[in-house]
Amino acid sequence: MQEHGEAIKSVGDALAAHKLYVAEHYVTQTELTKAVGSLERSIERLIEAVNQNSKETREGFAEINRRIDTKADK
Repeated sequence: MQEHGEAIKSVGDALAAHKLYVAEHYVTQTELTKAVGSLERSIERLIEAVNQNSKETREGFAEINRRIDTKADK
């Protein structure tokens, strides 16, 4: 009987240690949802910045071409 009691205590201790490990190393659904939302917003801002940069670059090249064409016409 004493052997079983010790085995049960050992299993209980191992389960408690595992629960502690999980609590320290895994995130909750709420935390994960917040993190993914933040990541999505960051990606959206990055896409907007790239799109704005591309637009400005196209406009810059168009202006360069316009100036070249204007000088060529003279």
